[in-house]
Amino acid sequence: MAIHQVQTEKIKRFVMLTPPNRGSFVATKTAKIFGRFFRPVAELTTEKNSLVNSLEDPSDVEVGVIAAQQDTLVSLESTRLGVPHEHITLPCLHSAVLFRQDAASLIHSFLKTGNFGNAKGSAVNLQKT
Repeated sequence: MAIHQVQTEKIKRFVMLTPPNRGSFVATKTAKIFGRFFRPVAELTTEKNSLVNSLEDPSDVEVGVIAAQQDTLVSLESTRLGVPHEHITLPCLHSAVLFRQDAASLIHSFLKTGNFGNAKGSAVNLQKT
C-alpha cells in the first residue's frame, strides 16, 4: 500500500531510507533495456516525466531522510525532497543502511522526537533542509 493511499492524518512523521525521490541514475541508464519488461525501472528514472518525479512531496508530516554516502544506485541529490526535512548521510552503500545499528538508532530518534538528535556515531552529514 502506497503512502498516499493511507489515512495520512494518522501519520505524524516517517523516515525514508536511501529513497530515489528524484529518480535513480541507474534506472535512467537501464530503462531502455529493462524498462519494457520491468516497468518499475522506467518509473524510477531521473526523467521529469517519470512516475517518481511526478509524485507530490509529503506535506503536513515530519520527514527524515537517511542517505548512503557511497550509494551506487541513488545519488545524494536524488534523495532530497522539495519540502523542509531532516537529511542525514551515513558512510555506507545503498542496501547497507538497512543493517546498520546507527541507522536504527537514528530512525528511533526521529520517530520519537522529530529529529535525528546529535547524529552520534558514524553519521557523515546532518542537515535540516
